[in-house]
Amino acid sequence: MVDITSLNNPVVKDVVRLRTHRKRHDPERFLIEGMRLIERARAAGVDMAAVFASEGVSYPGAVSVSVPVMAKMSGRRNPPAIVAVANCWPLAPSFEGAGATPETRDDYSGWWVALVGIEKPGNVGAVMRTASALGASGILIVDSAVDVFSTNVVRNSAGAIFSLPIVEIGSDQLREFAASRSALLVATVPDGGTNLWDAPLEDAVVLLVGSEANGLPEDLIAASDAVVTVPMHTSSVDSLNASVSAGIVMAELVRRRQ
Repeated sequence: MVDITSLNNPVVKDVVRLRTHRKRHDPERFLIEGMRLIERARAAGVDMAAVFASEGVSYPGAVSVSVPVMAKMSGRRNPPAIVAVANCWPLAPSFEGAGATPETRDDYSGWWVALVGIEKPGNVGAVMRTASALGASGILIVDSAVDVFSTNVVRNSAGAIFSLPIVEIGSDQLREFAASRSALLVATVPDGGTNLWDAPLEDAVVLLVGSEANGLPEDLIAASDAVVTVPMHTSSVDSLNASVSAGIVMAELVRRRQ
């Protein structure tokens, strides 16, 4: 039996309002789309408030909804078979300071990624995905208005958001964060920096990635221990997508540690 068939059902409207930051009226809950992401969230211990499955799809504890209702909930022309409303967890507003040495910390792998003022949710999610795949210790969200729990971030992270440590800090805390982990601040810029292949990346690193529109603030670049640029081999392209550039630098960080 299908439990919800009306597009005007209050539950449907409630789920729809969770899709975007402007309409996500409840800061305590967010939307997860698709079986794979829901299973990854469950495996990571994310608390589910409700699960909705399209008619004919079986899932433990799920509320059955019609296909049109699922399409409205997800806002997608080709809707997933299942969506879930999950409870947000608190992002750390600060970080562990002095104490254990970097090598004894649970989050130590030698490098972190700081996303500074990045305004595109898709880029935030994509960087999370690559950082998790390559073994980053965590993500720092710095002076950003991006809603970390937006559907675009969750979807583009491919589930990395569920297990990757995420810290929200201000740019004025970056130096202290790096010092507490004996790490270098390494800024990425489109041009004028040290060639990536020659950059000092062997030590612990906090990689700074700015927005495509504005890049990194000048004062943050000046305060960095190193400034690097991904070399370009054609004049027809003068910059890279933020997540692509970050991915190239992250891959080089990992290569140096092999």
